[in-house]
Amino acid sequence: MGRPGAAELPGISPERSISHEHELQRIPGSLLLPLDDINAESAARVLPDKNALTYVYCRSGVRSTAACEKLEALGYTNLYNLGGLTTWPYEVE
Repeated sequence: MGRPGAAELPGISPERSISHEHELQRIPGSLLLPLDDINAESAARVLPDKNALTYVYCRSGVRSTAACEKLEALGYTNLYNLGGLTTWPYEVE
């Protein structure tokens, strides 16, 4: 398997603001699912396969941890918390 950070990384960002943090810096190819908006409907729309490998990250790692907990409670099984972009050593947009 190649290194994380490649364009095909199946990731989501639980940033609070669509126009702020996610627009400023994100892993290429990632999707936005704001932490405050995570519920069964929004998760199913963004992540239809509950068993798909999904990387979760945010700026510092706090929201990604909370997002993983919410998604696990909704039945998502293959989540990987990358933590924060402040320590991400690979490409960002």
